Amino acid sequence: MTVARRSYAFPELPTLREAIDRLFDDSIVRPGVWMTSRYEGAFVPPIDAYATKDEFIVRMALPGIKPEQVETTIEGDTLTIHGTFELKEEGDDVGYLTRELARGEFRRTIVLPVGLRLEAAQAVFEHGILTFRIPKLEEVKPRRIEVKVR
Repeated sequence: MTVARRSYAFPELPTLREAIDRLFDDSIVRPGVWMTSRYEGAFVPPIDAYATKDEFIVRMALPGIKPEQVETTIEGDTLTIHGTFELKEEGDDVGYLTRELARGEFRRTIVLPVGLRLEAAQAVFEHGILTFRIPKLEEVKPRRIEVKVR
């Protein structure tokens, strides 16, 4: 038996089923997909934030941005990264086919966990990645407790 499929005039357009599946996948299953690129017209750089046994690390992808265009502050338990992504405009006589490169101001705020030595925080900007390393206090680092048998 042969299955016949209809040919659509515009195959690049998604079907209604594909559009609805994508809507639910992108908004509920994988919300980071739409939140990391642009949200309500604002550039929102993606971040990774995680803890190791010795420190808390935050990494932010800022390709094409110069370190002097980024300002970072720690106030209380909040890390704020603010900056501007400037892109040279080609002029009014250019007709863009597509325009997806980010432009404008960005701001990310992260609430830091307790037990960090904030005064020892270090930030390094390398290959378009801004990396914060904040050491943990000794009393919050995991310790091995020996179990005695009686």
